[in-house]
Amino acid sequence: MFCINELRTHRNLLKALIRRDLFEKLVGSKLGAVWNILQPIVLMGLYILLFSVFLNIKVGENNSHLDYGIFLFSGMIAWLPLQEAIQKSFDVLTKYRHLITQIRFPLLILPMHIACVAILQEILLLTIFSCLLIWKTPFTNFEPLQLLFMVPIKFMFVLGVCLFASFIGVHSKDSTQVLQLALTSAFFISPVVYPLSRVPEWLLPYYQMNPMVGFIETIRFSLLGTSNPGLETLAFCIGSAILLYILGLTYFRAHQHKVVEVL
Repeated sequence: MFCINELRTHRNLLKALIRRDLFEKLVGSKLGAVWNILQPIVLMGLYILLFSVFLNIKVGENNSHLDYGIFLFSGMIAWLPLQEAIQKSFDVLTKYRHLITQIRFPLLILPMHIACVAILQEILLLTIFSCLLIWKTPFTNFEPLQLLFMVPIKFMFVLGVCLFASFIGVHSKDSTQVLQLALTSAFFISPVVYPLSRVPEWLLPYYQMNPMVGFIETIRFSLLGTSNPGLETLAFCIGSAILLYILGLTYFRAHQHKVVEVL
């Protein structure tokens, strides 16, 4: 149920796919790693201009644009790896069609390696962000234990989403536009670019049912010293991640034999 057999049997294949993905990400283009750093920086600049300058959303002790940039980056850390993982999972089975249709290939490894890369990317971003915060501010706001606990929970959440996304992608080849719309909607109904205080009080109980609220607010609590997400928010986040993981894994294993026929 928990992928232990797949990890034990195909660990070398999993490592090779992870290395290949990281290689493509870092040196797969002429700009290489520079592009992967430049793209989120440009996005952050646009969001700071729109939400902090034009719409005057203020956060932090000084209510400055720098404080908003730090706040925004903490949310982007949780969102960007997930978004990229979903986009890659959507066509991962098609991408490796030549292997799937010619040999007995462990299909589960394909979405699993994408989820692993996403978590490694998030850990790297968290490390860089933490170092920048330590340089800017002493350790007074750091509460890392809750964040460390949520890392494996986030992996289960990402893997569950990737499992479903890979099946949807191979069965619905014309739904790329729907995927982009869904990702854009999910981005703006998650507290990435605005604080929870901006959500109307009557809507907040329903809004906090979004699992991303728990993940994003945990990062901000652990690294920025904001208020704790609360037990209900964390419980729903953890429960949703575990449920999505189990359902995704069960569905994938039950229907993976149909993939070859579709491809």
